[in-house]
Amino acid sequence: MTRYCTNCRKDYEFDPKEVSGQKEIKCPVCGNKLSAYTRNPKKVYAERQADIAVSNGLARVFHFFWIFYMVMGLIGLGFFLAGMSTALHIVTVISLVVYVIQLLTGTIIFASGVYLLPLGAAAGFLFFKSIDGACLGVHVVFLIRHIVREILWKLLYWFIGFLTKRPK
Repeated sequence: MTRYCTNCRKDYEFDPKEVSGQKEIKCPVCGNKLSAYTRNPKKVYAERQADIAVSNGLARVFHFFWIFYMVMGLIGLGFFLAGMSTALHIVTVISLVVYVIQLLTGTIIFASGVYLLPLGAAAGFLFFKSIDGACLGVHVVFLIRHIVREILWKLLYWFIGFLTKRPK
């Protein structure tokens, strides 16, 4: 087991029995008493940096999950406005497949989408009299849901901040 001497600023290898034993560990060079838990600060820093990198990566993935439907809704709206029917259909199918997978796995938060998405599709189909209109209706439901969710979260954060700052 490696232990770090703060006096010599070097790592030294010890037998695991020495480290876990009751006898205190001493530096083989300077004789300084070593704690059983001393570690090289550079290695600790490198490990923390690795932990931070992994955490940041996971945060990006979860942020993408958070904004997925908004992004897909904006892309779908753009394809509708550009008249790109095939791309609009593909984006709609991807959004709905992801939604159904989340629904089946129990990881969906937007449970009301089960009835709002078909209503949006029907409204879009009736208004535009086309499949593209139905696809747009699905994306509009996702966009409205995302915007409402963002507004509610902002209000909740504001309210919590207001409660924590009020005089006692």
